[in-house]
Amino acid sequence: MKDKDILKLFLIIGMACLPTVVRKPPAKYFVTIFMINSVFNYFLDNYLVKKGYLKYPVKLIPGIKHSALYDHLICPLVSVWVCQATYASKLKGILFKSFLFAVPQAGFEVLAERKTNLIKFQNGWTGIHSFLTVILAKLSLRAFLEVLKRTTYQRGDRQST
Repeated sequence: MKDKDILKLFLIIGMACLPTVVRKPPAKYFVTIFMINSVFNYFLDNYLVKKGYLKYPVKLIPGIKHSALYDHLICPLVSVWVCQATYASKLKGILFKSFLFAVPQAGFEVLAERKTNLIKFQNGWTGIHSFLTVILAKLSLRAFLEVLKRTTYQRGDRQST
């Protein structure tokens, strides 16, 4: 399978999974997490590309330096799924479930780096860096979700969507 075909497949899968963002109440939290993660990914990925740590030789959208598909669709979807899976979890469950999502996500990045031209690690960037970035992003977003939940609860707004 060609690299562009892999990207097209992930675009189709990502678009098909997009309804999962609003599948579970409270959807307002999960849409917020999706959007924040998309913006965060954009800035982080652009920074890493500019500093020479990452390169995306094959892209769906020519002319941009970051991976728009990963930054704005795939990674935010996974982040929402982490938040949905851990919504009622305690700290231990949050850490465990976040780890369960982060390992395959970072593993896919490493596999893509080794077997395709979709991403290239440079200047000392490794799969460990990818894993740490992914897990820290997931945990940060989950912490933000907790702040949203507590703020909403304190305001007395207990509406589920």
